[in-house]
Formats: sequence, structure tokens, C-alpha cells
Amino acid sequence: SSQEIAELLNISPKTVANSHYIIKKKLGVNSDIELTRLAIKMNLVNLLELVDEAT
Repeated sequence: SSQEIAELLNISPKTVANSHYIIKKKLGVNSDIELTRLAIKMNLVNLLELVDEAT
């Protein structure tokens, strides 16, 4: 969550949300789903690891 990320990085949740918005805008995606798909396509995220974490 944004709160968890903010605590981990010692920044405000609003900074996390703003950064998230800017990243999506620069990459030309409109949703978190599109962002996730792009990360998988670019091999930034291992899909098998995501599945393992979800179970």
C-alpha cells in the first residue's frame, strides 16, 4: 500500500501517490493493471514470483 511504501522510504503517502501518478503518465499507462503488464513485459517483475507470493 502507499502507506507501507511511505513508511519504508520515510516519505509521506502523498509523495508516494504523486510519484506513482508521474510514473504512469511518463510511461503512457492509465491504470495499475497496465503498469503491471508493462513491468512484466519489460522483465522488471517476475510473474512466477508474483504468483508464489499470492499463494
